[in-house]
Amino acid sequence: KFIISFFTSSDLETNFLTDNSKRYIYNSQIEAVKKVVDNYSKNKNILFFIRAHPNTAADKIENEKYLKYSNKKRNCFYINPLSQVSSYNLIRKSDLIICFGSTIGIESTFLKKNVINLGPSPYMKFKFDFQPKNHYENLKIINNLIKKNYFKKDKIKKCLIATNAMLNQGVKLRYLKKNDF
Repeated sequence: KFIISFFTSSDLETNFLTDNSKRYIYNSQIEAVKKVVDNYSKNKNILFFIRAHPNTAADKIENEKYLKYSNKKRNCFYINPLSQVSSYNLIRKSDLIICFGSTIGIESTFLKKNVINLGPSPYMKFKFDFQPKNHYENLKIINNLIKKNYFKKDKIKKCLIATNAMLNQGVKLRYLKKNDF
């Protein structure tokens, strides 16, 4: 089975980005999940997992929406924000990660997983993830990855550069040179 895992984001993660309204192609994260899962609901070879962000634990209404939706689907499973399920184990078992700007996108890429990012992120200019411009482009990317899930190794390098930029915010590193990776 081909496993696609959604990692939701909290508003805290994305609200500080100034151009966040330009990057959303869906009205909400739940809408994105529903549109993608509904598109593949008859495909028995695809499983979906929705991993709610830990910072959304207090948002009972939103979590209930995901739970109710996933309970209606045979191929979709919801993991609540306080679950002990390891996000990293879920990433390792997944074939494709879909996130909404969360740093889990960087972590997934580092674990050699293709990432579709449907929201604004502090690393979006580094282009190691897929950033569809609309729903149909999103489905096209997913279809192509289902057919051939090839991970380009240069994404790791871009991921490391993005991580450095986020952590050090332009401060020159003493012991690591760009040519080292």
